[in-house]
Amino acid sequence: MIRLKDGFDGERALVLPQLITQFMEKDPLLAALHITDIGYYPKASHHFRERTTPINQFVFIYCIDGAGWYRVNGYTYEVHENQYFILPAGMPHAYGADEGNPWTIYWIHFKGTLASCYAKNAAQPMEILPEKHSRINNRINLFEEIFNLMKIQEACFLLDSTDMKVNQICYKVGIDDAYYFSRLFNKIMGMSPYAYRKAKKG
Repeated sequence: MIRLKDGFDGERALVLPQLITQFMEKDPLLAALHITDIGYYPKASHHFRERTTPINQFVFIYCIDGAGWYRVNGYTYEVHENQYFILPAGMPHAYGADEGNPWTIYWIHFKGTLASCYAKNAAQPMEILPEKHSRINNRINLFEEIFNLMKIQEACFLLDSTDMKVNQICYKVGIDDAYYFSRLFNKIMGMSPYAYRKAKKG
């Protein structure tokens, strides 16, 4: 049986460097809740992930199409379109795509002193209904915004802590177009990468 943890056509993933996550864990505000990883897997055929050794992050998975499943604490659950679930930190788990109708998912790893509050009551599949929640497209746009914020966060760290050129940082954070990177950076930070590097911090 083919089992893949990643490598899907059109996938995107961003994992913050350990130095950044360590900084967030020490920051009085960010330590409460912060994202460490985020990804998007479209039509993830043969997707399978099992962690027999627990991790210290909560795992949020939002299925926007297709179907899948997950197993935690001795129970197995089916997941369908417009459902999400959160796997608790510190517990072995497994999850994967349905063989006949593989899911398309957004996923996030998060942690912090308040993380368990956000994960409460989400161990079983939760419905996202347009009549009860914000529009689905708005939720997908939120993931895209988080992607961009994390890229710029990593770029700021590199601007502050290295002598890398801006175009090198652009590619390092996964953006191929330096002009787009500069516009995105300015939109989020209110200044260009060059101005940010020259600005006094603290």
